[in-house]
Amino acid sequence: MEQSLVIHVTVCVFVVIGVLGRVLYSVWLKPKMLEMQLRRQGLRGNKYRPLADIKDEAASFKEAWSRPMELTHKIIPRVIPYDHQMLKRYGKSSNLPIKFRV
Repeated sequence: MEQSLVIHVTVCVFVVIGVLGRVLYSVWLKPKMLEMQLRRQGLRGNKYRPLADIKDEAASFKEAWSRPMELTHKIIPRVIPYDHQMLKRYGKSSNLPIKFRV
């Protein structure tokens, strides 16, 4: 009885360690390695900060919606302000999935 409990606990510990390792790899190590590769190729950009882009994007939406909208057809800064800022800051190398003109 005790031996099977020890085996079960050991297996559970290894499973938890494996899951934590995969999460650590996908959330921290893989993006940092990608960042290093892009920097070696000469692409500049923001440093990787987990979950910081979400906060930055929310702040840019809040700021864009707090100002009155101009009476023009240029709605990109209002609709997707974070992407618009990244395109203005880094140009075509920003690797945005959306194609639009500034």
